Amino acid sequence: MGRRPARPPTTIALLATVLAGALAPVACSAEGGDDRAQPRQAARTPAGAWVRSFRSRPDLRPPAVKVRQPASPATAPGHIFLGTILGPGQRGPLIVDERGDVVWFKRMPRGVVATDVRVQTYRGRPVITWWQGRYRSGHGCGVGVIADTSYRTIATVRPRGRNASCADLHEFLITPRGTALMVAYPTARYRGKRVYDGVVMEVEIGTGRVLFRWSALQRIAFAETYSPRPRRPGQPIDFFHINAVDVDDDGDLLVTARHTWGVYKIDGRTGRVLWRLGGKRSSFAVPRAGRFSWPHDARFLPDGTISVFDNAAGDGARGPQRESSVMVFGLDEARRTASLERRVVHSPRFQSMSQANGQRLPNGNFFVGWGFVPYVSEHTPDGRQVFDLRLPPRGGAYRAYRFPWTGRPGGRPAAAVTRSGTRATVHMSWNGSTEVARWQILAGRDPRALRGVTEVARAGFETAASVPAGAGYVAARALDGSSRELGVSIPIRVR
Repeated sequence: MGRRPARPPTTIALLATVLAGALAPVACSAEGGDDRAQPRQAARTPAGAWVRSFRSRPDLRPPAVKVRQPASPATAPGHIFLGTILGPGQRGPLIVDERGDVVWFKRMPRGVVATDVRVQTYRGRPVITWWQGRYRSGHGCGVGVIADTSYRTIATVRPRGRNASCADLHEFLITPRGTALMVAYPTARYRGKRVYDGVVMEVEIGTGRVLFRWSALQRIAFAETYSPRPRRPGQPIDFFHINAVDVDDDGDLLVTARHTWGVYKIDGRTGRVLWRLGGKRSSFAVPRAGRFSWPHDARFLPDGTISVFDNAAGDGARGPQRESSVMVFGLDEARRTASLERRVVHSPRFQSMSQANGQRLPNGNFFVGWGFVPYVSEHTPDGRQVFDLRLPPRGGAYRAYRFPWTGRPGGRPAAAVTRSGTRATVHMSWNGSTEVARWQILAGRDPRALRGVTEVARAGFETAASVPAGAGYVAARALDGSSRELGVSIPIRVR
């Protein structure tokens, strides 16, 4: 296998904080990629303080994202990638900018969610990837999706064959050799009890063939668990709860298990456990300040250290630490000692009892999705918080990432006209385009002979401008920063 390199509030107070919390358009659009359908008015997803709505794209109702702490020169470049499971608005992969404005959103079918939305490299080119499928009680069954820079799906990854299990929502990682790492929760029997296994699969993207399979039940003692009982009667025991897999330059795997409070390095050829960090059988002596619980998203870092998100609470219990954080460990394998090199905490501090991740950025900053607690923040190497977003209450994101991204959707921009008395307004958007800098309004009496009458700067996902008096038809022309045409909407009759 290839490699790639203040006192916290109580949990009850935190939950109270988290849980608190007209004109009809004439629209026309033909988006490219997988978003070509004409817009339809969304049903049963009302707009509100935490749901965005657009006159030019009434079919889209993504969750709103609000800025608590603006970006600064200390933040890294790039857009923010999110996927929500719960909360207001529609489900689907979501890209926003540093102002919290929508850049791209793909609405999922009813009952389907999307997680682990990020930029990866496939066949030498940048792609956007995510997992999508059905979700229930902490587990999922679905597929991995790979889309190009026009948001066109180029691969749907579904494990197939004798060693395959339905892919779970917790991981979809493309390896340098062009395969995918995915996880699964098949049920099994252990000493007469129904249990969930924790399975890693390396999957051939083109065929779905499982090239490598690792089973926690075959390698990890059941006694290592901190969760011996199911949440509901009759539910299988989730003794391991795998939630992340990474791969290093030697082909070995880094597996994170929430319910054993452990991180495991696995031989990528034999499946043998090389060492454990944390949990009941840690291979390393861990300092008190570095003892984590209910962990997520352990990652190999380029400098040889390892990052782990310490949830610090979960399943009604607290761990050793008083607040959630990203911990960075240096490991001395000869002496079997672990040193806590860095710890990233949010301001204000809290305990996030599920989900979350920490992404080390190229400039050394950490970008952190805080999971159950609906915040996303960025922190410098010296620990300063330099950016903070608030996601909807009861929502949050399983993971959050920052990546540079250039999106060039196919099809046409979308436009809609609304009228208030004698005044008409045109609303313009192009879902997924990152290059639009200005909009030129085209107007005239004949839809085949429109001319440019005015220009306005892009103002977020949707931009509005007045329609010139007497115009029978209007269209919107998208321009880049050099005033080059990117695309033109279908002409709309002004009624």
